[in-house]
Amino acid sequence: MTAALYVDACQQDPRHANREVAQRLGIPVEHVRDRIYAARIAGLLTAGPGRGRAGGHLTPKAREALAAIEPREGEEG
Repeated sequence: MTAALYVDACQQDPRHANREVAQRLGIPVEHVRDRIYAARIAGLLTAGPGRGRAGGHLTPKAREALAAIEPREGEEG
């Protein structure tokens, strides 16, 4: 999930979070930006610390979605 990668990248270096996620996924930075915007609209990612500033946290809705797609320990994925 792009939002989870974004949250991790923001904790490391918020100034380059979109670029880091784009490199990890092999997609253009613009696509990351669009996906993050969509995640916020869908209620998967909270707002950042201010307009134009990177950040935010996964919502409970996003955590549930991640739990549903991640393989459980001991299972093949």
